[in-house]
Amino acid sequence: MKKILKNEVIIHSQHICDNINKIKSYIGDTEIIAVIKGDGYGHGLLESAKACRKANVTTFALGDIKEANLLRKNGFDQNLLLLFPPNIDNIDDISNLNLIPTVYKIEHLKLISRTNKDIKFDLEINTGIGRSGCDISNVEIIMQYIKDNSLNIRYAYTHLYDNADYISSVKQLEQFKEAMRNYPDVLLHIGGSYAFCHGKEFFLDGLRVGLGLYGLIDMFLLEDELKLAMEFNTFFEDIIYLKKGQHLGYSSGFIAKRDSKIGLLNLGYAYGYPKTSKGFVKFDEEFCPIVGGVNMTSFCVDVTDVNEKYIKDYNKYSVNIFSINTADKNAIMSLANLNGIIPNLYVCGINKHYIDFKYI
Repeated sequence: MKKILKNEVIIHSQHICDNINKIKSYIGDTEIIAVIKGDGYGHGLLESAKACRKANVTTFALGDIKEANLLRKNGFDQNLLLLFPPNIDNIDDISNLNLIPTVYKIEHLKLISRTNKDIKFDLEINTGIGRSGCDISNVEIIMQYIKDNSLNIRYAYTHLYDNADYISSVKQLEQFKEAMRNYPDVLLHIGGSYAFCHGKEFFLDGLRVGLGLYGLIDMFLLEDELKLAMEFNTFFEDIIYLKKGQHLGYSSGFIAKRDSKIGLLNLGYAYGYPKTSKGFVKFDEEFCPIVGGVNMTSFCVDVTDVNEKYIKDYNKYSVNIFSINTADKNAIMSLANLNGIIPNLYVCGINKHYIDFKYI
């Protein structure tokens, strides 16, 4: 009987725990704030939270009020930092669920003051990201308002806009620390994930880590590798035989330079695989290149060099889409760097309507 074709993502939850412990070995007493927004960067919100809790993380950072609701309903009592400000629609949930909103305007503080002065919050300061955070010139005004109204600031934080770049990150760090120099009682945290790679000056009271939880950063910046947490396997739907000179794909995206064997995958950008022109999958230990482009529900790879026994019985052998071996050509960071895109585009958009998830 032919094996049922199935797209399956395997999340190695222990790898998330191992990554947290590895990062802790770098940053010492600095608190890890686990950024698990976007359904845990596509890895699953609840499972990511469970892995972080297992590694004794006490603060999660979220990007949507629904994420906070889901965690509270599932018994998570950790600090839940919202990476966005309070508004008239969410302030009651913030109060009732004991959430920690981000503030950067007087209007945010006024809303908290009117609703519940016991709400704790973090102040975001803009040191270059531009899209949010109070201007450095307004920090004194905001801090005075907080003092005058006896409000409960917890941390101040900033976001590195090019956190893989050491020089610009140091400049932002210096601006941030200078802005908070007169407020020694306020704790400080910084992010994103690359910050811990740069050295001890970035180890403030807290460090926000998102991609690093899942091993999705360039490993050459570290002495020891983090572990990739997402593995993706499927099966070929068919093997297509092309003669030299035959075309494949829209707009003749591929022309065979030799007699070729092409593996057809029931997978495409509707399933969450990015619409890229370059990439590899692994089949019989061979890295097979994408040919003809990624379509909505399918794409093809060249399997001409694969051992014939695997071609003959292709339905019996799985195809590795994302490898958890960081050295492989189809590891997520390898694919992202090959196409000049961020790894988020490979993991955040996976469509769970089509893809089965398994957590181990």
